[in-house]
Amino acid sequence: MKTLPLGEKIKQVRTSKDLTQAFLAHVVNCSSNHISRIEKCEVECDTETLTLIKKALEIPKAPLTEDELKVYKRQTWVWHEQINSGRTNDAEAMKNELADILQLPFEYNLIVIYLMLEARMLIKPGTFDKASQNISKAEAIIEKMGDAVSVEAMFLYHRNKGNLLAHQNDYKKSVMHRLKAVDFNIESLTLKPDAQLFRDISQSYLNIGQPHNALLYSERALAADNNDPTLVIAPSIGIIQASVYTALGQFDKAKAMYKEILERAKSINNKKAIGICIMDLGGLELKAGNPEEALKLIIQGMEIFEEDGQPTIPLYNCTFLYVKAKCLMQLKQIDECEKIIDEGMRIATDAGLESFIICFNSARCLMNLKDPKSQEYLENIAIPHCRDSNTVLIYEALEICHTLEKFYYKNRSKTKGLNMAKVSRDILHEMFYGYPIEL
Repeated sequence: MKTLPLGEKIKQVRTSKDLTQAFLAHVVNCSSNHISRIEKCEVECDTETLTLIKKALEIPKAPLTEDELKVYKRQTWVWHEQINSGRTNDAEAMKNELADILQLPFEYNLIVIYLMLEARMLIKPGTFDKASQNISKAEAIIEKMGDAVSVEAMFLYHRNKGNLLAHQNDYKKSVMHRLKAVDFNIESLTLKPDAQLFRDISQSYLNIGQPHNALLYSERALAADNNDPTLVIAPSIGIIQASVYTALGQFDKAKAMYKEILERAKSINNKKAIGICIMDLGGLELKAGNPEEALKLIIQGMEIFEEDGQPTIPLYNCTFLYVKAKCLMQLKQIDECEKIIDEGMRIATDAGLESFIICFNSARCLMNLKDPKSQEYLENIAIPHCRDSNTVLIYEALEICHTLEKFYYKNRSKTKGLNMAKVSRDILHEMFYGYPIEL
């Protein structure tokens, strides 16, 4: 972590307050040239002059000594590890202990690091605005500091900016910031490879429909995790990789990975990971054409979520109900499926979850494919929305395209079938290359 010389710190505070060297020289009772030489570190700043400068710049405390700075640096990275390992209570206590960092004169790198670590804890539903405010404050400091920003501060800035964008479903910008964080992680002599960062990048790539890139970073995450079954994030890394295998159509690998991660999750009693694994195994059975087995697994997974208090989150409820509706659709239990869709629509509408409203409407239309209005909804609303949603719904767009294509060919609508095949091809091309086909 870079430590600025005293002269440069004085210059940063002076310029941040829009004060001139002439003003400072007048207050300190010396020449502008002397202030310039102090800021350039050409002369030492004696105690009396430093006291006057502090008063002029309204700095309440003296700059940290090297020993004090080392203590703060060490504590901030302990805090970083606490957050990474999910030790919430410890992290909260450390945050309170280090709160005076925000009042330290000159130590802008430490201030940025504090703001970013606090933002990391705030990036959750209900506190996104506070996290965004922290990131904006850090951006203003970084802009003023220029090249003096430390590698570690930049690493945390890009890491948390990427996290916030991911929670706002802007995965393309999110992955760009997270990749920059990797660059700073590599450049740093302090930081070790960050398994959680690699996992997050993999998730972002998966969400924008680039499973090959997602696979690369999920493997890097597992390597950085070093297969330690005690780590809180270990199951989530495996779940991401299993999801990537599913997206690539490698179902046997996905199933084996889910079963392995299920055992790891059970060993540390991570109920959330256990529930996700079981539900995702149900999703694999659904893709394999085994809706009865899929439905059993999905219900079993949801029961585990209920034990862990997760169903209070509308997103979890909607995900569960949507997959359950798809199982019932395959089982031809139309009346029961309609009930599930109605329940899902109510929850999604109350929570303002537009994508799930589209998905539930799509499920209803897929049960009534012979109706031209259903076909029109799927082609003109559902597919474009899922395709442009910048989330894993891009895979839903492909499934709808394939279903319509088979239906049109079966009903001798060759032109419509060919059009759906073209849409599927375009989506796949964008997923793998990032831009549409140019003819």
